[in-house]
Amino acid sequence: EKIDKAQSLWNMGRPIQGTLAERYLREHRKIEGDPPNDLRYLPFFTDAGSKWSFPCLMAGVRSESGEITAVQVTFLNAHTAAKADIPVAKRSFGIVKGSVVTLQEDKSSNILFVAEGVETALSLKTTGVQETIKASLGLSNIKRIAPESPHTHVVICADHDAPDSPAAKSLEKSVTSLQERGLVVTVIKPDKLGDDLNDVLKFQGPQGVRDILTRDLPKDLIKIVPPAPEKDSLEKKMIEKSTVPPQKSEEKALLKEKTVSMKNEGVFEQLTQQCIKKLYAYLGEERIDLNPDLMKRIDRQAEKAANFI
Repeated sequence: EKIDKAQSLWNMGRPIQGTLAERYLREHRKIEGDPPNDLRYLPFFTDAGSKWSFPCLMAGVRSESGEITAVQVTFLNAHTAAKADIPVAKRSFGIVKGSVVTLQEDKSSNILFVAEGVETALSLKTTGVQETIKASLGLSNIKRIAPESPHTHVVICADHDAPDSPAAKSLEKSVTSLQERGLVVTVIKPDKLGDDLNDVLKFQGPQGVRDILTRDLPKDLIKIVPPAPEKDSLEKKMIEKSTVPPQKSEEKALLKEKTVSMKNEGVFEQLTQQCIKKLYAYLGEERIDLNPDLMKRIDRQAEKAANFI
């Protein structure tokens, strides 16, 4: 029953591109690059504590066989896309035990990066690390991870918790459990007490996280390929494309017409997305829960509003 509920929520999700969930990751967590397939946007979900409905970032938690056994939802502010200001802003539904969120996979590598949270795992991905990256959604769940190869080197990307804290003791137990299974385990963490790697990313950028990796891991253990710069806006690209050698007046006119057309398409898409965000924000304030029919109507209404503008 728990797994059925998790799968039902997962099926209600939609791609996060252009949504509040993507905005949360990029603006508030400084995550770069293409979002993984196991992250989705849940337009609205009602928090049992506050009884308010929130848009959510949803992570799919899969078993070894690839089945969705749980989801973790992060409640977001409908206006700012920051984490919602409620006592518990993250909740898991289903069965997390023994399952993980896979943010990146490289079956040819024997290196496995494990972080407790999704944002920390995505911070690793942002640096350009090429190996498999997973989020355990809990320190006690790390010891249940089952790498495909017994020769896997597990790199745990831990928070810098106080040495005598319950979190540090739980991590120590997980490390011991993995080592008893014959796995090589390395733990890396930020220098500052209380920080995780996403804190490092936010304040020092991707290079700050790369510095920790290269400092704490054996040389040549991992491969880091810094991602290409983010794509420029459509308008800028069209301006660059329009800078071409002198042409006949007819060709210039045709190019200008095409450039303006493509630019307008980009503006229309931006307007549509802004209208969608406004409509979802309004529904959130009114505590109106979504259904598939209402979601379709929102998309249609947003296009009409963009056309009118």
